[in-house]
Amino acid sequence: FEEAHPARRLLDLLSQTGWEQPADQDDPVYHAMRRSVERVRDAEQPEFEAAVGTDHLISEPEQLRTYNCDGLTGWRAMPELVVLAGSTADVQKIVQICAREQIPFVARGAGTGLSGGALPVADGIVISLARMKRILEIDLASQRIDVEPGVTNLDVSKAVAADGFFYAPDPSSQQ
Repeated sequence: FEEAHPARRLLDLLSQTGWEQPADQDDPVYHAMRRSVERVRDAEQPEFEAAVGTDHLISEPEQLRTYNCDGLTGWRAMPELVVLAGSTADVQKIVQICAREQIPFVARGAGTGLSGGALPVADGIVISLARMKRILEIDLASQRIDVEPGVTNLDVSKAVAADGFFYAPDPSSQQ
């Protein structure tokens, strides 16, 4: 199909969800959409390790399955790698590597969303923000709290309970 053909656009969209078109050695669009698993794991993995430490990378297929969907389980895509960022500086380093090497990425909190917002991109990585669990500021007068992405609703409720406040119940992300 030519690039503007509706079927090509559909194939492009499907490939982003992890669907794989049978390989056609003469199809440059197909090959441009698919990155080599070995490239992320062998070439960039040491850089990701340097950014966050070996203990904060997930590359084993059994462990990667945890990150192939969020609360919307009808759509799945397997990431090539999960990088567990612990700070804003970690995220910056990871995103710089991804930008330089053109590695697609998706940021993910707890993965409890029900809309597919944390679905990985095929051949990309997941930047998990779950380790970022600091409550940065509580402003009771304004009824506002600034938190890092790994803070759960339950953490917020516990932090303000002594002052008579609570965060509205949300069964998908209390814990």
